[in-house]
Amino acid sequence: MTKFTKIPRRVWLLALAFAALTTLPYLVALFSAPHGTTFSGVFPLNAVDYNSHLAKMQQGMQGAWLYQLLFTAEPHPPILLQTFYIALGHLARWTGLSLDLVYHLSRIVFSALLVPSIWIVMRRFLSESLAWWALLLSLFSGGLSWLLLFINPAITGQISPIEFWLLDAYTFLAAFVSPHFAAGMVLLALAFAALDDWTETGAGRSLIGLFLAGIGIALLQPFHLLLLDTTLVLVAVWRMWHKRLVWWQGIVGLTLIGVSHAALVGYDLLMFQQPIWRSFSEQNITLSPPPIFYVLGYAPILLPAVGGIGLALRRRDERWLVPALWVLLVSVLVYAPLATQRRFTLGIQIPLAMLATYALSNMATFLARRRIKRSGLLRLLYGALAMMSTLLVLFWLLGTTRNTQNHDLYIPDETRVAWQWITDNTAPNSLFLSAFGSGGGIAGRTGRHVVLGHWIETAYYLDKQSAVQKFFSAETDISWRLAFLKDQRVDYIWYSDQERTLGNFDPNSLPVLQ
Repeated sequence: MTKFTKIPRRVWLLALAFAALTTLPYLVALFSAPHGTTFSGVFPLNAVDYNSHLAKMQQGMQGAWLYQLLFTAEPHPPILLQTFYIALGHLARWTGLSLDLVYHLSRIVFSALLVPSIWIVMRRFLSESLAWWALLLSLFSGGLSWLLLFINPAITGQISPIEFWLLDAYTFLAAFVSPHFAAGMVLLALAFAALDDWTETGAGRSLIGLFLAGIGIALLQPFHLLLLDTTLVLVAVWRMWHKRLVWWQGIVGLTLIGVSHAALVGYDLLMFQQPIWRSFSEQNITLSPPPIFYVLGYAPILLPAVGGIGLALRRRDERWLVPALWVLLVSVLVYAPLATQRRFTLGIQIPLAMLATYALSNMATFLARRRIKRSGLLRLLYGALAMMSTLLVLFWLLGTTRNTQNHDLYIPDETRVAWQWITDNTAPNSLFLSAFGSGGGIAGRTGRHVVLGHWIETAYYLDKQSAVQKFFSAETDISWRLAFLKDQRVDYIWYSDQERTLGNFDPNSLPVLQ
């Protein structure tokens, strides 16, 4: 087991390059906004969730530490949730910076920190030269599910190739879209490195590191505790059984971590018994695509990683226990009877890259011993194939900035003026009725409540979607509209092009409007 000593300079340089590369499309969009518009701060593939994150930050900027759903009309108790974005909102309030700027600065910082964090866990299992190549694979490798466009176009008519939309699944995409994804991968990498070191050596500092990383994961991505804790229990029991970890140290560590995680998860489960929070939990569904998408989506590193697991088993090389379990458990969890299946893919390229590098290095040694030529060319071709889809995504994002008519990308000045009017002239607890897209913007940019705006955070979303569609339809009876406004306790109606597309509603026909 390789001992970590220090982080080389080239890793820090790569961290800066990675942060810059994941920021480049934003900078191009910022300076490409046409006259009369400004860059929204987000690309269309993540616009709905971006508004959700801004809405959480709005509450922190207003001084709150507990979280409420701004995307629903029903009263409900605030709870300790989404602490990461609430804290960013407080940071914006303390510094006077805009929410968009704080969001992206935090994304840049955590994207940069992700690189040395992955390096730390890589060096637990690989030599410095191999860890470098594994690091590059974990950051930039993509997939080949785009081949389904040619092999089986019928299936891609329902589900697009995952390299271009499954944000959790790829390190580059995850770090590009959200600071909490980058921070989550930082915590996962450090947690698994500490887990391996503590169960191997019993070092107290590693137990403390594992405990703190686990608390961070519980606050940021609580469902990942299932992955972390299952791995911890299996590895700790195995190494206690084989006397690699002193039994009393193992019991104390497992108890400490188990009690803290149980308390945090228990709190969430208790709070989610509230009707509105229960609706939020039930609508938080992120199911996995069919297995072929994962197999091809991770093919460049998955296939050699499977070979790496097989090689470790054949050699009985126990040092690969943690990364192998990480991969195997995720392969089970992504199809377990859970609503958040595909969320478990976050960070999975880290152990896949390690195991793939382990297998490929042994294959290179095999080829060298037999004096097989062109091994360097093979490595070059493999690297190009592994990173092809990531380059395509980057070029696609840069090309998207040329679409000056996309209002998710470029916001008209009059829309920002309207948001500012709301901020200046309405009470913080005001409730707005609007179409889905407008509602997301209102909640995210003003911190006001909306009837409809997010498919998870709007309670009873499908019913609300149908009701809003009916409200803005020209054929709807006025008495029904008045009853709906009273039932939802609406203070203001937002009326723009998005609402007009729902059915030619005439605001002048409703006498209660001022």
